[in-house]
Amino acid sequence: MTNKYVPTVLSIAGSDPYAGAGIQVDSKTIHALGAYAFSCISALSAQNSTGVKTLQPTDKVMFKEQLESILDDVYVDAIKIGMLANSDLVTVLIDIIDKYKLKNIVLDPVLLSSSGHILLEKDAIDIMVHGLFPRVDIITPNIPEVNTFLTYNDTREEDIERMGKSLLALNANAVLIKGGHSLNQDSAIDYLIQKPFKIKAYRANRINSTHTHGTGCVLSSAIATHLAQGYDLEKSVELSKIFLNQTLQSASTLNFNYLQKNKIRKEPLL
Repeated sequence: MTNKYVPTVLSIAGSDPYAGAGIQVDSKTIHALGAYAFSCISALSAQNSTGVKTLQPTDKVMFKEQLESILDDVYVDAIKIGMLANSDLVTVLIDIIDKYKLKNIVLDPVLLSSSGHILLEKDAIDIMVHGLFPRVDIITPNIPEVNTFLTYNDTREEDIERMGKSLLALNANAVLIKGGHSLNQDSAIDYLIQKPFKIKAYRANRINSTHTHGTGCVLSSAIATHLAQGYDLEKSVELSKIFLNQTLQSASTLNFNYLQKNKIRKEPLL
């Protein structure tokens, strides 16, 4: 029997005026996959294809009121969490998750932009680990983010098992370690690690493209969307990896008329 309601996903993330990451690309992804996107903006950013210029976190009262305005009105099937900026917002979100008994939560722990701009204050990391990790269904860090959480520096794929076990020991329920930053030049391999300890690899050929702005946002919001549609976690990751790969392959059709032609850019996927 077909559900008469449209699946819904609440994206909690920063706003990107370039529309390649954050709230904007989350919404595009969710709608492209057949669900409906609600949004809560955690920060305003000034950024473009060359990087993040500046960031202004949302006031914690306004952040809470955005969340409550949606959650007091409509049932939300899944949550995608991106940039949270500071400890105030992390703390508000922990309380909201408990208050509304939210489920199907995907946390993309955005710590640093690709251009080097800090997106989560250092004192918020511990609160995220101890407060949010146990409350979400899956976290989706890249390898540099894993290294931050575990306070060591390693990019070798043969250490994925150790990374996964260490993250589960921090009370994460499941972890998708993204392989985009690995040293493997041929494949991008993401590893799903679940309790008590189960590991599954998702492989895709690397695609040489400048359209890499917001890849983590697309993947995590796709996972949340598939969870909202009723798929289990493994199938949600599988379908989302396929969607990301297909989007990367077709992204070159987004050909913009930039004012300066010789700059190094990270362009959007969709």
